[in-house]
Amino acid sequence: MKEVSADLTVYFQDPYWVGEYKRISPGKIETSKVFFDYEPLTSQVYNYYLKNWKKLEFTTTYQ
Repeated sequence: MKEVSADLTVYFQDPYWVGEYKRISPGKIETSKVFFDYEPLTSQVYNYYLKNWKKLEFTTTYQ
């Protein structure tokens, strides 16, 4: 069975707030960044990812 884990970090990188989503599976790490013009609430970040999951573009980095 293939094990996959995920991590979401929100941080401020002047002048934007960045939501960085990371998927980790055997042999690779994939990341996707979303930029916010304002400090998002946890519920706003959660809703954004629920609504836009299929539209995210991931960049692959091999371990």
